[in-house]
Amino acid sequence: MGRFLLALSVLLVFVTATGFCQSGFTPGQKSEIEEIVRNVIREELQGPYKPQPVPAPALNPNISPNAKPIVPRRNELMEPGISRQEDIIALIASRNCATPRWYIVEVVKTYFCEAAFEGINHDIAIAQMLYATDYLSNVQRTAVHNYSGMLNVSFCDMTIGIRAHIQHLKFYAAGSLFDNRRNVDPRYPILKANGYLGKISTLEDLCWKWSESPGYFYSIKSKLDEVRWPVIARR
Repeated sequence: MGRFLLALSVLLVFVTATGFCQSGFTPGQKSEIEEIVRNVIREELQGPYKPQPVPAPALNPNISPNAKPIVPRRNELMEPGISRQEDIIALIASRNCATPRWYIVEVVKTYFCEAAFEGINHDIAIAQMLYATDYLSNVQRTAVHNYSGMLNVSFCDMTIGIRAHIQHLKFYAAGSLFDNRRNVDPRYPILKANGYLGKISTLEDLCWKWSESPGYFYSIKSKLDEVRWPVIARR
């Protein structure tokens, strides 16, 4: 770039000192000086300071160029969940060091089994459980096997408590249980009296009926994102 500026300076000196633009030089001399300046400029542009094209943004090596963007799911109560048992167990164990791992495993396994039986989205059910029990650390609720946070209820064992939660979601979504299984949901009469049976299909609609707190949906959605994140991150 220094030679380029020098050439311009030389040209300026000639113009100023000799009247280059008038008649101080013969046409042949003017052409010779112009050629010298053009050669200097051409060499500079072809040298190390030649303008370079802007490189394209580097692609993330961990993302396939053919990968499709993840489309947000519609949080349907009766669609398959995407979370995996081992990820949920690891999540709970990371947030709750006091609860024995075997107990965490049993709770998660039972949720997956009961949800599969009734065709309920286990992601949503587990997100509610994580919120209601604070990752199974709420002794007042886990001691009475009330994993869903239903008001003023208790259950005789873990399986019945989880089954009642899943059935409660099933009544909201479908209005009846699969294969006429025995109903253990103590809140069924309330759903029926309010005309909610089979009328709620998404988490968004469910939350406004489940709790009067305006922040309940956002709390459950936050837990749902935690539940699903390990699977989404692997894609």
